[in-house]
Amino acid sequence: MQLTLAHELTELSKVSFCVLDVETTGNDPSLASLTEVAAVRVLGGVITDQYESLIKPGHSIPQQIVALTGISDAIVRNAPSEKEVLPSFLEFLDNSIPVGHNVNFDMRVINAACNRSGLMPVSIKCLDTLSLSRKLLVGEVENFRLGTLSQYLKTYHRPTHRAMSDVLATVDLLHLLIERAGQLGVHHLEDLMTMPSLNKRSSNNKQSLVNKLPHRCGTYLFLDAASTPIYVGKANDIQNRVRSYFGTEQRRKIPALLHRLAKIEYAITPSIFEAEILERRLIRTYQPRFNFQQKHQDLWWISLDEQRLMESSTLDPDWFVSEDTTLFGPFLSKHAARSALRALQLSDMESGGDKLLRQPFPHQELSQNLTSQMHIYAKRQQFERAALLRNDAKTLFTKLATTHLVREICARTLVEVYEVSTDATISAHLGHFNVSSSGTWATYCQESANDRYVGSVLASNGLLKGSLQSVTQLTTLSLAKSLFAIAQSFTPATSNT
Repeated sequence: MQLTLAHELTELSKVSFCVLDVETTGNDPSLASLTEVAAVRVLGGVITDQYESLIKPGHSIPQQIVALTGISDAIVRNAPSEKEVLPSFLEFLDNSIPVGHNVNFDMRVINAACNRSGLMPVSIKCLDTLSLSRKLLVGEVENFRLGTLSQYLKTYHRPTHRAMSDVLATVDLLHLLIERAGQLGVHHLEDLMTMPSLNKRSSNNKQSLVNKLPHRCGTYLFLDAASTPIYVGKANDIQNRVRSYFGTEQRRKIPALLHRLAKIEYAITPSIFEAEILERRLIRTYQPRFNFQQKHQDLWWISLDEQRLMESSTLDPDWFVSEDTTLFGPFLSKHAARSALRALQLSDMESGGDKLLRQPFPHQELSQNLTSQMHIYAKRQQFERAALLRNDAKTLFTKLATTHLVREICARTLVEVYEVSTDATISAHLGHFNVSSSGTWATYCQESANDRYVGSVLASNGLLKGSLQSVTQLTTLSLAKSLFAIAQSFTPATSNT
């Protein structure tokens, strides 16, 4: 089952959990064979279905395992094999969230058995009651074994190292952990799944900041003790995204960022597209210290006359892209502009790349020139140069596609697009996109001369990738999509082997 984190989260009472356990012939998941599997489906705190089967392994069961589980060769003599049991067991797991105590071990054993049986392994994300117990019961018990937790929490069922009894004990534990998590404001599956990854660097006070954030689309601001913005981000789900900073985020700046964090504010927007535009405006206005890459947001252009890069800051503030065909762009980074310029200059060696861009439909000849040069590099075994050229060509054709749309969007008095995932409609006047926001900080963002081009580039990218669709009839959209398709042809093929 594919989990989606749009605007609606899954209430825990509506989640179908499949609590499972396996017994095996050993402790090495890759070598151990299954001797017993059991699982129950749980919905709204009630067991709705169950599955249980002994399994005959392909070899004798070690005596220490017999002593632990009570499952002997005699007991499984007439039991079905792994290959016979697994299809129905996997079908029982389907469309549910697997749960177990140290569930990663169980799933590794199951997947190893799937590989032996020629079946597709299970790849869905699981909920581990062991990890969840370590987060919610820290300091209360001497260890987190299922037996210890069952005795401490006085669960109705107790584990006995048999699959079904251990499953039922895990069900009791799961319900008690969900109750504990609910006391911390966790009422949705997505929040419960992230809890085990929250680490010790976040204090209780800072975790409480996260709980107050909405499960809505928009931008968020991290503020320091002086209420100065130190970081700005965007998200489809503000609370889930911010929560990840306390657990799954691995970037080196995160510990320093969280150390200075004192307050979190947010601005709700109807669409993620508007959130991205607002994020850039907030970063440009407030220059947060931890937004390293986005701080310097000058746009870059390629001068077709001089075949060199130009910054927006060197242009007249009243300069308008739709009235000037001597510049090609805009690029949101200098790196991308350099990449496209390299491809253009290489094509120029063949037949005048800058001149081709002035023609109505230059894409066929440009594509042929660049593809031909890639093949030459490959024949010479200059594979790194060929790979670089492929990336440069993709950047060039992607920007060719967006340039047509940017020019039209900036020339139109009204352009309307809607975001597919939210059905939110956003309008632009001469490239200036209207951003609907509930945030106080957004009120003080002054639109810059570059904003019309940044918003138009973001809209163009969305239209080409399918996240946005045009309400207004854009005459250049068909050509732009053709150019974008050529750009994708320069993506390296993936191997199935």
